[in-house]
Amino acid sequence: MKLTFLGTGAGETYPGYWCECPHCTYARKHRGKNLRTNSSMLIDEELLIDMGPSCFDNAARFGVNLSKLKTLLVTHPHEDHIGNMDTIIKRFNVSNFYAPKIINTSISFENMISALVDKSLKVKVLKSGTNTINLGLNTKVEVFSPEENIVSDNFNDYSSVIKISFLNTSFLFTGDAENFTEDYLISNNCNLKSDVLKVGHHGSSTSSSLKFLKAVNPSVAIISVGNNNTYGHP
Repeated sequence: MKLTFLGTGAGETYPGYWCECPHCTYARKHRGKNLRTNSSMLIDEELLIDMGPSCFDNAARFGVNLSKLKTLLVTHPHEDHIGNMDTIIKRFNVSNFYAPKIINTSISFENMISALVDKSLKVKVLKSGTNTINLGLNTKVEVFSPEENIVSDNFNDYSSVIKISFLNTSFLFTGDAENFTEDYLISNNCNLKSDVLKVGHHGSSTSSSLKFLKAVNPSVAIISVGNNNTYGHP
């Protein structure tokens, strides 16, 4: 199994296309590690977890072929996780689309839904216990959240936490899950132990509680966060 992290940033890309502040001006001039792009996760070029507005740029930059995509998975409907999802749906022959049962009123969300309708592609609801994601031999996919009957004003509480295991190596993807979801997973006795953790909510202080980190106990942690970001992450 091959896992590719496309992009390393959070929220809006950095530098902003029209911004002339000192930070963006410096990043535009020096490029390299000073550039920040939204993060997506690609598995075997067939499953894409989230798709921020800069996913196409990242794919071209790293020579990744997105035309083989079969399954799209949305952890939750914030802009930096669904920004170009409608374009992928329109352009490629995607067979499966998974997302939690939550509606957003943003243009990106509406465009995504319109694209799904145009392609007659049904939304398969992501919730605790979903077991229909098949990545082939020796691979196991477990969906731990969101809770089926969850009610919250915070979109992050609907984030799908997904564990993918290949042979003896495991990966935990958390979307923007915060302490609310982490407490639910622990109380539900989910097997969170994983070798690689995609840290929740870009390293925010509202995520990654000590008891959650102890339960996961990863060897490697990946944080999608931008240099000098305005949120103070991580």
